[in-house]
Amino acid sequence: MNQKLLDEEKRIFGLYQNIQKQCKELVYSKVIDYYEIEIVLKLWNDNYYKKFDPSIEGNPFFETECNFMTLQESAIYTELDFNDTILKATMPKMKHCYSIHNLYDHCHLTWFDLCNIDSIWVELMVTYQRFSTIE
Repeated sequence: MNQKLLDEEKRIFGLYQNIQKQCKELVYSKVIDYYEIEIVLKLWNDNYYKKFDPSIEGNPFFETECNFMTLQESAIYTELDFNDTILKATMPKMKHCYSIHNLYDHCHLTWFDLCNIDSIWVELMVTYQRFSTIE
């Protein structure tokens, strides 16, 4: 799963940068006042969790914001290592992308939860903001 998430981070890296550039141009030209770009991970499991909660069918069992872009400082995607799990001694030595780190360290999902992920949906959400004063 780490490799799949790493591939997704790489895939949306350039897209995020292009959207950010467009948003900055919109702010500069005063079309918008501000913008937000969010990366959202939605985790799906069609086989396990719906046994306990039928409302999960057709819906992710977990979702979180996961903005790894704030940690990328260069114009090209840089593979950084966020492996800070206490299980290092029992797991194969490998780099963890920020997305997997976020799931086990910041969202506190269990390894059982992570092993039960069937699909990952990555959303890049842009919010354009414009302020108006009412006089």
